[in-house]
Amino acid sequence: MQSNILFVDDDSSILDALEWTFSDEPYGCLTCKTPQEALKLMDEIDFAVVVSDHRMPEMCGTDFLEKIKHQWPATIRILMTAYQEMNIILNAVNKGHIYNLIFKPWDEMELKRIIKTAVDDYTLRNGGGVISRQASEADQLIELNRSLEEKNQYLMERLQQAHKMEALGNLASGIAHDFNNVLFVINGCLQMSMVDKHITPNIRANLSQALKASGRAKDLVAQILSFSRTGENNNKPVMLTPLMREVLEFIQAALPPNIKLCQEINIDNERIQLEPTKLYQILMNLCLNAADAMRGRKGVVHISLTRARIERTKHVEQVKSLFGDYFCLTVSDNGDGIEEADIERIFDPYFTTKRKNGGTGLGLALINQIIQDQGGNISVQSEVGKGSSFTVYLPLIEDSLVNCVSL
Repeated sequence: MQSNILFVDDDSSILDALEWTFSDEPYGCLTCKTPQEALKLMDEIDFAVVVSDHRMPEMCGTDFLEKIKHQWPATIRILMTAYQEMNIILNAVNKGHIYNLIFKPWDEMELKRIIKTAVDDYTLRNGGGVISRQASEADQLIELNRSLEEKNQYLMERLQQAHKMEALGNLASGIAHDFNNVLFVINGCLQMSMVDKHITPNIRANLSQALKASGRAKDLVAQILSFSRTGENNNKPVMLTPLMREVLEFIQAALPPNIKLCQEINIDNERIQLEPTKLYQILMNLCLNAADAMRGRKGVVHISLTRARIERTKHVEQVKSLFGDYFCLTVSDNGDGIEEADIERIFDPYFTTKRKNGGTGLGLALINQIIQDQGGNISVQSEVGKGSSFTVYLPLIEDSLVNCVSL
């Protein structure tokens, strides 16, 4: 008898991706956009496994799965989340509301393994014939112990990452007040200087650019404060090409004269759901890191922006993103490159190879968090002595979905 799997998420693209992922699996896969819709469906159909997103407008995933635990205790319950709300999640695990966790963006092979294990467990508990022989009580205990050890290790790794994010949030809160005071003085002086009738037009234009940059810095402080705490985002649909060109003007002025900035923007009217400040942070961090890799030598930072469609299974696994349409933003340099041993750690908070030059280890961690919150991913390729290339995938918005806001 075929086992039924139910996926619940308020994002249609996520449900489409899950249906596509399991289209060749021997399960009956159904989807719902709301917990209420799912509960009605469960009154009509028996499900072996229910996978629910955590962040949903009508009811959070942990509350939804707790309801299922009481009404359909035999059903295996799995929580899916893209957030670092480990206290909530660990509480749900400890109370037995959920069987396992899946983090977005997921690894396809790992996701299928988790679902298969859950289906097998459900069938075994309910007298099915998943295995050719009846498992002994000792075998069941061994398998249960192995499963618990895997979940415990998985949770500990995520908890350690959450603690790093919490420490970073505390650090940001501590410096934000003083930094805002500094920006207040800078803004005030710039504004008073601009009303001086004796300054030349060139000086006035420079002051205007400085005032605009100071306003960006204020936005950056607010973004850093929201780095490791969840809340409503203020993302709006924007035209990416003009926003990119505006940001690159600031970056060009910030780069040293020995660094040449090359642009290759091959998109027209595509839109993205993103705060402009976030794109500024991504590009500024990647470009300044690229400039640092030149170590005072002449070099080139190449920035390209294209549209990419992720559709093949192999490609999905390679970029760790769901299939669909993306902006592919690449920042490359011909600098020193990154040691192979450091590549796996470069997105960890506080890890830096630039301690002597004042590096904090926060830049790449910050932009990695921003990109993942957008439903995208970042990858890096590097060779010592030849340079590095960072590739960012950010989901674009279809024309029919939103009204565009251009900057």
